[in-house]
Amino acid sequence: MLKMNLIRQEELYGELYGDLYWELYDDLYWKLHAELLGELYGELYLELWELGTQIRIEFLHSKISRV
Repeated sequence: MLKMNLIRQEELYGELYGDLYWELYDDLYWKLHAELLGELYGELYLELWELGTQIRIEFLHSKISRV
């Protein structure tokens, strides 16, 4: 007699849902993570550049730079 492995509906859906969920989660997480980090890095870089520029300008006009 041939043995059959029966899978319950809950197990099938759970496995399919779990695989699909993690695949989508992984894709979305890394895409959003990369985009947000790219944006944040760009904004931070500009902020630091502007701050550094202001510091250099103030230093050039200060008495310390002329000593």
